[in-house]
Amino acid sequence: MAAHLVHGCVEWVQHHATRPFKCFTLNVLASPVPCNRMEGERFTCLVQHIREQQYDVVSFQELIKRHFYDRKHLARYESFVGELRSLGYVHDIHGPKNESTMRPLDGGTAIFSKHPFARCSEHHWQQQASWDAWASKGILHALIDIMPPVDAMSLPPMRMHIFTLHAQASHVGWQDTAGSDKYRRVRIRQMQQLAEVIRTEAADGEPVLVLGDFNFDAKEVPELHCHQAELSHGTGRTRLPVDVVGATFDGEHPATYAWRTEEGKLAEPFLTTTENVGFPQSLDHVYYWPKEADDRLRHDGILDQQDRCITSISEPRCNLEPCPYNGPAGKDGKRPSHVSDHCGWSVASELTWILPADVKNTESTDPSQAALVASTNPPCVSQGGRARGKKSNEKRFAHLISQSSKVATYWMMGRLLLFCSDRQSFLDKAYSR
Repeated sequence: MAAHLVHGCVEWVQHHATRPFKCFTLNVLASPVPCNRMEGERFTCLVQHIREQQYDVVSFQELIKRHFYDRKHLARYESFVGELRSLGYVHDIHGPKNESTMRPLDGGTAIFSKHPFARCSEHHWQQQASWDAWASKGILHALIDIMPPVDAMSLPPMRMHIFTLHAQASHVGWQDTAGSDKYRRVRIRQMQQLAEVIRTEAADGEPVLVLGDFNFDAKEVPELHCHQAELSHGTGRTRLPVDVVGATFDGEHPATYAWRTEEGKLAEPFLTTTENVGFPQSLDHVYYWPKEADDRLRHDGILDQQDRCITSISEPRCNLEPCPYNGPAGKDGKRPSHVSDHCGWSVASELTWILPADVKNTESTDPSQAALVASTNPPCVSQGGRARGKKSNEKRFAHLISQSSKVATYWMMGRLLLFCSDRQSFLDKAYSR
């Protein structure tokens, strides 16, 4: 056992565990657009990158399931999904699904996780404009049960809300059919809708991580403030969101689209549309809301293992992931430099579980089921009935209060003795003069 400062009190800790948690987001350019070339080869390189990095959760944009002009795309899509599942990403959600013949394409967003989903949902954008209206774009949400380390599977899972989205694009050149003001108004409304979805889906107060292609340039400070202002209210959260990219790079936002090499050349000319080659933009963002403060004591006065287990998540930091392409060249001898026309972001945090000593661990003969047993059969409910479990936990709670009072009493006595000693020393010196 070890002593830890928990909520301002010294508690003896029976179990302490930590683990890293790593997410990834990327616009994969797998939609029916002219610049989508060598899709299968790029998928292969992307899978290799994910295999090497060992992410816990990966999210994608422009991962359209069906193309209306490329019959071979579906086979490539299914192969890509199969490869991800073979790597352990067996929990996933795709969409939003196309529910209208007026929108022949699905939303193209997806979340793949190695950790189970407690629940998930999809939300179509209420407004879209121009070419975006051909796809059922929107927001995907998954409440994830993050499992503890393998040597601490008796601890309960930690929950986090993951959202990914693909917002309204600002089309330029011959693709511009609605005008920049229209695109901006639609995107602002989408940010308001995102805040509403967070309020309804994450009302439990668990931490929230939002990542995806927001399609506004964070390098343009007025645009950044305008869009972020819509996420500062209406979410039901007491704290403002953390701009993880800005926090990581001291307020700067590196370009994730049409970015440049050190020599100032376009880093990915093979996949980037010619209308956008002159405008390095930071279109892909990450936002984080920490867990809301909660009352560890349940309304009936009983503390179970889920309630008593103190959990914390370090503030996320992100890393730019260009994802270089290292596959073969195409039939014309040309090849991309990267797996997509966008850079991705990896997002890393450290998760901590602290279980005070007065809470018994639930031991399971099957370690893979230990967390499930801990959450569905809390120690406060014994086989003898709830009354006996309640009585036992009341004793534990009283013991905890008693121990905390003793610690506080000893501390105060120590300070008093120290004060008296210092005062006597001062008086002795004064009289000696």
